Amino acid sequence: MPRPKKKNLSAARRVEKEESWLPKSGDQKRVKVDHDEVATLTSEVAGLRWEVGTMREEMMLERNRAHNIRRLIDAVDGLREELAELRPRKPKLKGKDGKGKEKEKPKERPREDEDDEE
Repeated sequence: MPRPKKKNLSAARRVEKEESWLPKSGDQKRVKVDHDEVATLTSEVAGLRWEVGTMREEMMLERNRAHNIRRLIDAVDGLREELAELRPRKPKLKGKDGKGKEKEKPKERPREDEDDEE
């Protein structure tokens, strides 16, 4: 035996919600509208929307700048690593200066401990 189909309750609820805010036939009242105030509010809203748009553009530009700076830093680091690999490394010879001669070591003086003599 096939199951009975479920009714779409969400659609019915949606219709009820839409109808609930509508004024009933006896509840309708006339509202006075100040057209000057509506016009000023409309212009303020338009100005705020424009300001938000410009702020979004500035934010995107800042993000792009930051991203480009990070990319440049990464590229410079990569180039430094490549340069370090390509440079011939001179072996550091201990005890010899650059000409191949032995460095003169300062002669060690025997320490005279004042504590031992007393």
